[in-house]
Amino acid sequence: MKKPIFIVIILVIFSCSTIKNNEQKQQLSTVSAELGAIGINNSGLLGNQFQQIGVPELSKKIRIQATHVPFDKASYKKYSGLIKKSGQINTVMPQDSVIQDRPKYLKFVIADLITLTEAMNAPENKAIQAYLDNDSNYKIISAVDVVTSKLVYNDILEAEEIYLSQHNANKLGLELMKDGKLYKKINLSSFTPFKYNLSSFCWGNDERRRPCIRAIVAGNISCPKDTYKQASKLDKKNDFKF
Repeated sequence: MKKPIFIVIILVIFSCSTIKNNEQKQQLSTVSAELGAIGINNSGLLGNQFQQIGVPELSKKIRIQATHVPFDKASYKKYSGLIKKSGQINTVMPQDSVIQDRPKYLKFVIADLITLTEAMNAPENKAIQAYLDNDSNYKIISAVDVVTSKLVYNDILEAEEIYLSQHNANKLGLELMKDGKLYKKINLSSFTPFKYNLSSFCWGNDERRRPCIRAIVAGNISCPKDTYKQASKLDKKNDFKF
């Protein structure tokens, strides 16, 4: 019998020239929590639930870096505990101490931070910006841990480059490149999430003093200088200057 393979996607997002790096608190997911989704985190009896309002439209694909790591006892405990609570079938069996025989997960990390920030400020994302402007509780899923099939896992391992891209209306997915050419597209629905991380948006002014998203910071990290998680604070600062 073939051994199951596990995949974890972990993404940390920052924007422009400002990079803030810190440990994020991971949330246990009881519902679909897709990479790049924007919404509000709610607590439920079975764990945290993410109420999605949408995803950014990407006119340009976002480069992702990938590594694969063996599951340890802690990560397996989180996965199996969530699966049990949600009533899903656990297709992952715990492994012995032989590291090379353990199930593995992948860590995906966004490499192209500037393109992501540009996308959030693009005209096609004005509707989502309106939500973010009015309520700082709306955040983006910047990391997600998932399991997937061995077939998808092997496809990812073969890829020389991986991108997050627009697959169709309101749907993001992965593009796998090899020998400089696209060889596979993978829907995010191919993954079963069991943990996710949220990041906040930081508002500032562009060169014309118009409000825009200047940074995306992990967890409870403070925004960079002259940027705010609440867009209303930016308005008050502009009024004070005038």
